[in-house]
Amino acid sequence: MSVITSIEPQQKKNRKNVFIDGSFWAGLSDFVIIKNGLKVGKEIDEDTKKKILFEEEYEKQLKYATKLLAGSDRTVEELKTRLKKRNVPSDVINAVISKLEGYGFISDDLYLKRFVENKKGYGYYYFIEKLKEKGIDKEKIKETLDSILTKEEERNRGIDLLKNQIKRWKKVEPKKKLAKMVSFLKNRGFRSEVIYSLVKIDDIETD
Repeated sequence: MSVITSIEPQQKKNRKNVFIDGSFWAGLSDFVIIKNGLKVGKEIDEDTKKKILFEEEYEKQLKYATKLLAGSDRTVEELKTRLKKRNVPSDVINAVISKLEGYGFISDDLYLKRFVENKKGYGYYYFIEKLKEKGIDKEKIKETLDSILTKEEERNRGIDLLKNQIKRWKKVEPKKKLAKMVSFLKNRGFRSEVIYSLVKIDDIETD
């Protein structure tokens, strides 16, 4: 059994250096020190040391992750990747993710819906590829898309896009204009059946 022999303030606010058996052991936040009742003369075993170090790292990374999420929405995988780059242990990462999910601060379902709703100028396949890159399961993506990006909604998005684009092609002959429309929508990830429902010039008002 070891004994805490000194607790000294750091230059950083609300942090202390803790010494055990006369040697520096760890820098801890005041929160972790108070939570665990650490004080000079207190005996501490190895299991308790591990628990305290885990709590210190957890509190530190929870604060970091919360700041990241305050700046922008992120998927679970994106947040895990950022924490891994900081060499955070996997058990701490899992605990942080679990806490944030419990708070409702991070949710792949919510991220999916916001991402699709905020990017009006793109179609179904664009979202499949982009959201896969962000580490979201493909089946989850499809399930969400099928509920909020119906073919009718995707068609309406295509109409809005083409209303602006087609003005640039007024002097282009009809066949080439249709080809441009098809290519433009394909590049933005629209489904083929949606595209071919839009290539009728009469569907797009250009005035």
